[in-house]
Amino acid sequence: MRAGPARRAPEELKTLVARIASLERAGRFAESLPLLERALAADRGNPVLHAKIGSALKATGRLEDAERRYRRALAIQPRFALGWSNLGNILKERGKLDESEAAYRRAIRLQPDFAEAYNNLGAALLQLGRPEDALDSFDRAIELAPGFAMAHRNRAKAALLLGRFERGWEDYLWRDGVDRAVTPRPSAPLAPHQSGRRICIHREQGLGDELFFLRFARPLKARGAWLAYRADPRLAPLLATAPFLDAILGPAESPGPVDSTVAVPDLPYLVAVGPEEVPPLPLVPDAARVARLRRRLAELGPPPYLGVTWRAGTEGGANLHKAVDLEPLARALASAAGTVVVAQRLPVAGDVESFARTLGRPAHDLSPLNDDLEDMLALMSLVDDYVAVSNTNVHLRAGVGKTCRILVPQPPEFRWTLAGEGSPWFPGFAVYRQSLSGDWGEPLGALAQDLLKRWSSGDASPA
Repeated sequence: MRAGPARRAPEELKTLVARIASLERAGRFAESLPLLERALAADRGNPVLHAKIGSALKATGRLEDAERRYRRALAIQPRFALGWSNLGNILKERGKLDESEAAYRRAIRLQPDFAEAYNNLGAALLQLGRPEDALDSFDRAIELAPGFAMAHRNRAKAALLLGRFERGWEDYLWRDGVDRAVTPRPSAPLAPHQSGRRICIHREQGLGDELFFLRFARPLKARGAWLAYRADPRLAPLLATAPFLDAILGPAESPGPVDSTVAVPDLPYLVAVGPEEVPPLPLVPDAARVARLRRRLAELGPPPYLGVTWRAGTEGGANLHKAVDLEPLARALASAAGTVVVAQRLPVAGDVESFARTLGRPAHDLSPLNDDLEDMLALMSLVDDYVAVSNTNVHLRAGVGKTCRILVPQPPEFRWTLAGEGSPWFPGFAVYRQSLSGDWGEPLGALAQDLLKRWSSGDASPA
């Protein structure tokens, strides 16, 4: 006698669920969607299946559809705390921050010990420009789950944005992307006296981060330590003249016997000093390169020379993506006199031409200089002004004692702090901040006025 559909359904559903779980573990969410729909057909009132479909839709970038599915799950089961938290994540990603906050708070009311929801709420509050409230949420998440690495990382960001450096650098030890088997997590700041101690410092993160965090090696050297640095090979020539580094190591080169090995971003915690004690890392450009680039700039046009970079980081990647739309940025530079040079690393095809059309005059593409940081350092020493989102060239510019005009998207990086027209880490830099709503109109208007005032056609001589 044949088994009827009702008898087969539970076994089929079990098989489907196992296959779905396998695809989810492999990150193959697009493939899991039709199977989830088949499972749902056998169990229409299952809120977990609706939520799983929502998560798969989110993973494939279909945020609007994902929101609808989660709302369906929550209509079936309003006390589904994880569902409210996940809905909050979708709403945050869609820019619906107020609704996101409400969803997280509902999850917490339903499950008061929900550490992940507290962390998610804190992240939303940070984006809403409420770092003090965010800190409270991160504190609660860590109280509930002391080893919650993401909450520590988020709390580090909030504390650093607020200028609470001691607390921020301690939580920064929890950052991802660090191999603690090679550079163990420090347990306490270093003592004031390190005479005779041999320390090997390892690079970590991007080139700009290396340059930023290396400034903290100087106070360590002042305490008497011998310092070797395992640098990115692209930076090694620039660091050869750094008097506080006793050795620059290649990728496989041994420092000899050392007392400790540390990651360069751990230095702020280890030396426990504020920004006023660690100015930007000084760098010396090669004189021959400077002379060659000075001649090249003269061939391009008259001074002042205005450098510009509009994008940094990796969209959708691990590095924070920073970008300003080309057209409004070009309009902001259009009224300033001078020769515009593009220092954008790997510009998208057509970007420079599009920028020049809106600018109303040539924008000279010097982006290939990014392939050799010694060349870019020379350029940064020569341009009279530099307008950019935060990128490696900003650190090079600071290294030669020059200032920049920094365009800061939301949410800001910690080194540009939460508010104000400057940063304690980069004295003299002018900061133009995107609004919390994502608008660039006001900051780019202020940039245009400042550039016109400094580089008007009647006064176009460099400083």
